[in-house]
Amino acid sequence: MLHISESYFQALYRRLFGVSFQKDLISMRIDYAKTLLETSDLSVSAVSEMCGYQTEVHFFRQFKSLTGTTPLRYRKGVSDFWG
Repeated sequence: MLHISESYFQALYRRLFGVSFQKDLISMRIDYAKTLLETSDLSVSAVSEMCGYQTEVHFFRQFKSLTGTTPLRYRKGVSDFWG
């Protein structure tokens, strides 16, 4: 649609936002996952799928890498906090 190459788009994105498109996308997906875990009773599998992950394993790895905890522990921590 933009008629530019993928590599040029990635370079522009990094220059404009100071982060790679891929890292920003992962961050947005995990933020959305956190919202779903906080506000719904969806299974972790469903959350993973809704956030665009092909496998739960990949979702778990990225979630833990960015948050320091697993999706289930994150959900439990939120529910414990809010009572």
